[in-house]
Amino acid sequence: MINAKLDYLIRLSPSRKEEAVSVAIEPLNISGGGMSLATKENFTLGEILEIRIVIQAYPSKVLYLYGNIVRIEAVPDKSDIYILGIKFFGMSENVRDEILRFDFKKHRQQLITRKIDKALLFHGGGI
Repeated sequence: MINAKLDYLIRLSPSRKEEAVSVAIEPLNISGGGMSLATKENFTLGEILEIRIVIQAYPSKVLYLYGNIVRIEAVPDKSDIYILGIKFFGMSENVRDEILRFDFKKHRQQLITRKIDKALLFHGGGI
């Protein structure tokens, strides 16, 4: 329900470009310097993208990022999917800090989940 509300608010916010293609994509990896993502859309190396990201934390934040496509890789066995490497530019320190905080929390949660999974495996699935 929260995601639906956030999507609604994002659609209402004015675009910084008049000609824009909106594509909902989940990043594969994000850091303070860039991101990678999988897409079926056709992009070219060197293309500049305006990226709107919703960081789903409390309170949620919408970040506007600009990035240059520095890598395009075809996914083996999936001819219509490409992995893009995007390098951010023109980012303020506040925005970079928000991304780093989000990335740190995500990695921390993954480590906690792995630790719990290992503990359950070690104890034979029971406590």
